[in-house]
Amino acid sequence: NTDQFFACFEEVSGVSLEQFKQGWLYQIGYPRVTADTSWERGTGCFRIHFAQVLASGQAPFQIPIEIALVASNGKDVAGSARVFQLTQATGEAVYENLSAPPAFASLNRDYSYYGTFHWQNGSQDDLVHQVRLDPNAYNRVEAMRQLADHQRLALLRDPEAPVDERWLSLYGELLADEGLPNALKAYLLRIEEQPLAREYCTWFEELVRARETLMRAVNERYRRQLVSRFDRLDTYTLPSNRSPRYGIEERLLKHVVLDLIAIDDSAESHQLILDHF
Repeated sequence: NTDQFFACFEEVSGVSLEQFKQGWLYQIGYPRVTADTSWERGTGCFRIHFAQVLASGQAPFQIPIEIALVASNGKDVAGSARVFQLTQATGEAVYENLSAPPAFASLNRDYSYYGTFHWQNGSQDDLVHQVRLDPNAYNRVEAMRQLADHQRLALLRDPEAPVDERWLSLYGELLADEGLPNALKAYLLRIEEQPLAREYCTWFEELVRARETLMRAVNERYRRQLVSRFDRLDTYTLPSNRSPRYGIEERLLKHVVLDLIAIDDSAESHQLILDHF
């Protein structure tokens, strides 16, 4: 039965899973976690304060949150990677005696748990650093999604708002990065249809317009680079020593790039599509 199932894991790990079991199996809802970070220059202390957003009468979940501090060279600060167990309504991870502040905190790596997470005082600069430097691929993509969502929300509030030049420059930087694996580049470049801010999920027409505005801005700035990238992605040749997964990442990136090219609905784009297919 269920209790025996959990007892097996408790026996091997030496950890009680009673709170985990009660929260995840017998309680309605899912975790919603926020985080605030702070650096104390005088003490060399970096703090990450976590809080669960709980409904009235709801007990705290037991939540494993994978975290690390990242230095300006794009590597984890030595010894900073850990899994923080948030078992109460609030909790704090503390790093002491640091010789210098980290470039940023990499939080909720690899989508540590099922639920929502929001870094409340993470700035646009922090997210840009994270896109460029975070060793964790999931968090690089998540940071880029948040930056794109910031642009999307500005367009939802004002359809005539300009697309931020810094976001466009970062986009071009990622497009030009030859060191990025194809799948990671695809996820970084993809402009999604749905917003991260759930209160806007039913703004259907406005969301379509906002996404098209962002894609057109990318097309107008980087069309030549997009077409070049599309042409260099070989999804036709099948080498004799191919693996069963051969071509999946290439096709994923090619689809993302084609979406960005075809947004202009031009005769040139139509012919590119016909030639490809």
